[in-house]
Amino acid sequence: MQIFGVDFTSAPRKSKPITCAVCRLEGDLLALECIEELTSLDAFEKWLYQAGPWIAGMDFPFSQPRKLIKNQCKRVFDLVKDFGTSKSPKSTRPSTTY
Repeated sequence: MQIFGVDFTSAPRKSKPITCAVCRLEGDLLALECIEELTSLDAFEKWLYQAGPWIAGMDFPFSQPRKLIKNQCKRVFDLVKDFGTSKSPKSTRPSTTY
């Protein structure tokens, strides 16, 4: 199974991307395969809809100012909140069966 560790930034760009550790769990061994950099919220959204099964641990910047979260992060929080629910497009919703 693929396991991801994601260090999220609310304003991703080339100089400050969302950083993703791509790992594979085989038996009792967790191996780091590579580090991916996502430089936009669109790239993050595409990344969320990749085929599974996979699981991710995400470090979101919850200590940001309310104005930033309400205005710039709303799209990301809505996407994560609705991910895998009936609000997600069924044709792109990943399987949650492991």
